Amino acid sequence: MEKLIDGYIATGRPTLITDGLARSLKGRVALDRPNVVLLPVHGDPKSLLALPQEQLDSLRAPFIRALGHTSFRAPNRVGLVLFEDGSWVAMNFNDRPVTIVLDGESHDVAPRQWLQHWEER
Repeated sequence: MEKLIDGYIATGRPTLITDGLARSLKGRVALDRPNVVLLPVHGDPKSLLALPQEQLDSLRAPFIRALGHTSFRAPNRVGLVLFEDGSWVAMNFNDRPVTIVLDGESHDVAPRQWLQHWEER
């Protein structure tokens, strides 16, 4: 497993590694590379639901840029699915409306709903 993870990290693509996995790989995989993003689970996955906006933005940024977008800002419990043709779907898992900003454009998403943007073919 270490060889596969190390090989993937070596590609330079952004790589998200949980703090628990990082502890188990310490000394066997070079996790100090600039493309490695550490996800602070601290043994409590539900704690991720309370991450502050600044930390969410920081965690998302390298992956959004790698996928061809300039920025994505949304509260916790919001998912984003990106498609090759430039289409996207934002999913709001909150019980309240949210505003997302993708590439500088604001979009409102109703509670427990999704918003889609389909590119014309």
